[in-house]
Amino acid sequence: MKRIRYVSSFAAPMSSGQIDEIVSESAKNNERDGITGMLVATGNLFFQLIEGPDEAVDALYDRIVHDTR
Repeated sequence: MKRIRYVSSFAAPMSSGQIDEIVSESAKNNERDGITGMLVATGNLFFQLIEGPDEAVDALYDRIVHDTR
């Protein structure tokens, strides 16, 4: 089991609808991969906590790092 916490800033302003889309898609993918956690968006920042199987968390974090949003 691995847990990662991080804070990142938006690359560009995002609407609440865009954030909702991220949350919806992420929930589906995380359930598939056995990942749990939380995402908080405030101002122009994301705070996220992700936890689950080591390999799944590593793969998710790699996708997050390369996400241009």
